[in-house]
Amino acid sequence: MEKTVKRFPVIDSADCSLCQGCVAVEPDVFYFDENSGRIVVRELAEYPLVQVDEAIKNCPRDCISWDIPEKMHLSGECTEEEILGIG
Repeated sequence: MEKTVKRFPVIDSADCSLCQGCVAVEPDVFYFDENSGRIVVRELAEYPLVQVDEAIKNCPRDCISWDIPEKMHLSGECTEEEILGIG
């Protein structure tokens, strides 16, 4: 049996125009955080593939993508702390 790898959506905040199209497509995954002024990805155990792919496809700035932390960590590209944003 092949091991499944958890992946999650990420937003490149520097490119995001805050159009909130991703929020309209999948509000259970994306939301506008008024405190930070950014679109944020909710922490979920699993992310809906079809809906997130739809948000990625419709993003006018192409700033949403899938990330796979296990592969990044195993390849040595970054540390677990960097993946989690605490490093």
